[in-house]
Amino acid sequence: MDDYLLWHQMTTVQQMNCVCDTLAKKSITTAIRAGYHNRPTQMLPREDVALIINGNKVTNDISQPLRFHKSKTSARRFHTTKKTKRWTEECFDKIGDRLGTPRSSTKE
Repeated sequence: MDDYLLWHQMTTVQQMNCVCDTLAKKSITTAIRAGYHNRPTQMLPREDVALIINGNKVTNDISQPLRFHKSKTSARRFHTTKKTKRWTEECFDKIGDRLGTPRSSTKE
């Protein structure tokens, strides 16, 4: 509608839509300029959004992969920042890799 009406002729909803469109376009332009145009995970043709956690595309219920990721992040922070017997990031990565990936995700 913004192509046909002046700002003061639009309803509040149309004005809000106009503002959202402008902000979305600005965000996309900023992301492309920052180098975010490369998408390593395959999206399906009509797939508008996908939840991707550490390169794993979640294809089922998101609760288990989210809890898994949060728990692993908390464990990493705990073990790599404690005062005594602190683990290195490399040590945690070696052990963390043995934990695997959540069952309801696929590796892309």
